[in-house]
This record gives sequence, C-alpha cells and structure tokens, in this order.
Amino acid sequence: MAKWKDFYDSSEIFIIAELANNHSGQTDLAKKMIIELSEIKNNFDLNIIVKFQYRDLDTYIDNEFKGKQDYKFIKRFESTRLEWGDFLSLADFAKSLGLMTAATPFDEPSVEKVKEHGHDILKVASATSTDWNLLEKCVSKKMPMVVSLGGLDDFEVDRVVSFLKHRDADFALMHCVALYPTSNQKLNLKKIREIKERYRVLTGFSTHEDPKNLLAGPLALAAGAQIFEKHYAKKYDEVEINSYSSEKADFEAWIKAILSARAQLTDFFFRDNLGVQRMTLRPLKRGLYASRDIQLNEIIDVSNTYFAIPVQEGQFTSNELSLRTSIIAQCEIKKGQAVNYKDCKILNKTKNLEIILSRARFLISKSGLTLGSDLDVEISHHYGIQKFEKFGAILIPLINREYAKKLVVMFKGQIHPEHYHKLKEETFIILIGKLRVTLDGIVTIIEPGDVLLIPRTRKHFMEAIEDTVFEEISSTNFTDDSFYTQPDKLVPARKTPTSLWF
Repeated sequence: MAKWKDFYDSSEIFIIAELANNHSGQTDLAKKMIIELSEIKNNFDLNIIVKFQYRDLDTYIDNEFKGKQDYKFIKRFESTRLEWGDFLSLADFAKSLGLMTAATPFDEPSVEKVKEHGHDILKVASATSTDWNLLEKCVSKKMPMVVSLGGLDDFEVDRVVSFLKHRDADFALMHCVALYPTSNQKLNLKKIREIKERYRVLTGFSTHEDPKNLLAGPLALAAGAQIFEKHYAKKYDEVEINSYSSEKADFEAWIKAILSARAQLTDFFFRDNLGVQRMTLRPLKRGLYASRDIQLNEIIDVSNTYFAIPVQEGQFTSNELSLRTSIIAQCEIKKGQAVNYKDCKILNKTKNLEIILSRARFLISKSGLTLGSDLDVEISHHYGIQKFEKFGAILIPLINREYAKKLVVMFKGQIHPEHYHKLKEETFIILIGKLRVTLDGIVTIIEPGDVLLIPRTRKHFMEAIEDTVFEEISSTNFTDDSFYTQPDKLVPARKTPTSLWF
C-alpha cells in the first residue's frame, strides 16, 4: 500500500476490524467473521482491514506461570491460542476475499511472523508503544505502522513520535482510551485534532465505547480521524461477546454513521454548487441604480448610484462596488436606470494577486504558522504574472540584517528557475509540503523537518512536488544578488510587491 502520509488530509478512510481473541481460538469462527467483513467491504466499498493479535505464547508467558488460570490474561490467551499456521491461513483467506490484513505483535518473535505472513500493516498496541526494544524491532521491518497511544501523556507521545521519525518509520497515530468499555464522558475525542495538528501525521481513533454509540465515530471523523479501529465479534455456540465488541449489524450501523458524517463534512462539488448558491442569493441583493445622469467614461461609485431591490437581469449588485475594482460607464446612463454589465467596463488590477495571496494564506495557516498583518509580500513571477502557476513563488521577508529569514510559498508544480547568489548563503527548512531542489545538477527531495544548505555561487532551482512552505535562513539578502542562468527569458519586473496580505 502507499505510505500513510499520501493519505494525510484526504477523504480516504480505513476501517480496522480487530478480531483480538473474539475468535475464541476457533478458525471456523474466525473465517465466519472474515466472510462477514468481506460482505461489509463490498457493501460499502471501503478499505476494511482484518487485524489479528500475535503472541508467541511459548516465550511470552513465563514458564512459572503457564497454565495458571487465576491470571486473567494468561487464561484468555492460552484458551484462545491459534498456531502460526492457523494465523497464516486466516490471513491468506482474508486476502483472497479482497480484504487487507494487519497484526499486532506483543513480542519479538511475533514481529517476525507479522512480516513473514505478509500482512499489509503492523499495529503497535497501547501497552507496547513505549516498549522501546519491541518498537525497534517493529520499525526494522519497514512496514506501514499504526501506533495506539492509550495511557500515554503528551511527553510520552512526543518520545514515541521522535523515536519513529528519527528512524524514518511510515506510521499513523491512533487516539485510544484504554478503558474497556469506554464511557461517553471518557472518550476525549478532541484529542484527535490535537494529535493531528501537533505531529502532522495521519491520525485515527481506536474505539472501545458501547457498540450502540453511533455518535463517537462521526465526531472522531470531524476531529480529523481517518483510521477507525473497532473490535469485531460474532455470536457462535457458547462464545461470549464483550461489551465493547460489535456484531455485524452494529458494525454496519457504525460505518453508515461515519460515511453519513463524511458526506456532510465535505462537499466535493462545492465549487460547482457555488453557482447555484449565488443564483439563490442574487434576488436578496440590492441592485445598482443611477442616482443622477452618468456620462460616458465616468467612474461609477457611491457618488452617482444608489442601491435598491430588485436586481434585474444583467444588472450590477451593490456587492460589486469594491475599493479594488473600477466600473467605468461605456455610454450615458440616465437617472433611475439600472447600471448594467453591457453598459460598463470593469477594471480589476488586483484580482489575480488576491487569488494568489488567498491560497498562500490558507497554506501558511495549514502549516501551523501565525503571521502578523503588517508584512512585505513579494509575488515572484519570473516570466510574467500570467505564467505564475508554472514559474513563481511568494516571498515573505521577515528579517534582513547580518542574518536574514524569509518564508517562501510555492504551489504544486511551480518552478523557481535556476540561479545562484554571490553574496548570500542560504538554508532551506521545509515546514509543509515537498520540494525537489537541483543543486549543481544533483537532485535532492526535501520534506518537513529536512534542512538543505545552498552555498554561495552554487546554481540551484526548485520545483514544488506538493503545495509547500519553507523557511529560507540566510546571510544578508541583497536585491541585486540573484543571477539567473537564462536572464534573457526573465520579464523586466519579475517581482510584484503588495500590501494586500490581509
């Protein structure tokens, strides 16, 4: 499967059905549950992941305590034991039905089996998320990981994330409350948003609430969860179902609630629907009428117009009189007449800049930065503003002394042409996105947290693989210290300063 970060902030969701010990050590029961889950996958066209728990019981339980029934978990694990061949058979069976599979290893030999059995995902349980030796073993398998955070405080989560990021692990984090079952008052769902914003990784929710609770899933989705883990069970002979595991009907109702929430949270056709909204609102706007005779080439503004309903077909509305827009009469308009589009010319020199800056503001906000309103902003458009989408960047100088700092915003696909500096040495630090930098012909791809030095006189150009915000930390910046390898293609004024930031 793709890396977890490829799904970050997408509409994609993943459902993990945790079988745990609910199969009661019976492969026929486990297969019945897997068949039901394949039916759910087909009904909802979702990423359904069947998850097992792996324990090498021969080493996991100390010899002195094997067979002791007064220890709750020893009794449970021994009574529901499956052999490794059984687990492999079940994993293959699930895959044959189009399901993804995952397993949670609780010891080092089990980690080896997770990899050997070809599972798509390695799950780290809350109980072992700070078992550093086991975690090191998990990371070494280079598998997509899902890490539950039940029982951890912020400091401990910081340590886990630091451990994983320093080992370049592909991981997602799961908000989890290790109370079985979890009461509604203890779900703490706002923590999902905090985790996602703090660590900028795909985030999910591992649930243990009452199966009849159909609100927690949608609320978790609204808080930013994209992975949902729930215990799955099935009535079978004398097998007892615990209070936080769902049978098929409850599981489907839970999924329906999440999908309904997703449909309400995101309208993928919002831009198309804006036109309908505007037509609906237009009759509620005031139309623009001449308050006196308006002459040819006269600027139309509040001095020669008034606003009233109704808005007639082809008529300006009061909303369209703007400080940044000029409306010029192209014929004489008599007092009391509607001011119509066909009779006027519209000049708006800042529209393109406003659109560009609006996108940049959104991206900077998404990166977690807060900037003041009194900023110098430069739109860099090397080959003209009309080619900005392909060649350009937004530069926000913050400091320029013996040391300097600026923010650079580049949208996906944009290129900053090859150039070099004689006086300035600079370092790029990626905050959000992904940048391909070619330095003297050597290509380096840098991502959030990466740092790249650009020495003086070294030719370099950048291309944004994704919408990207990065810091440029440098020595003093001089306006005449950028030398392009193809200067003849540049427009005379390749930067447009603006005060329209906010």
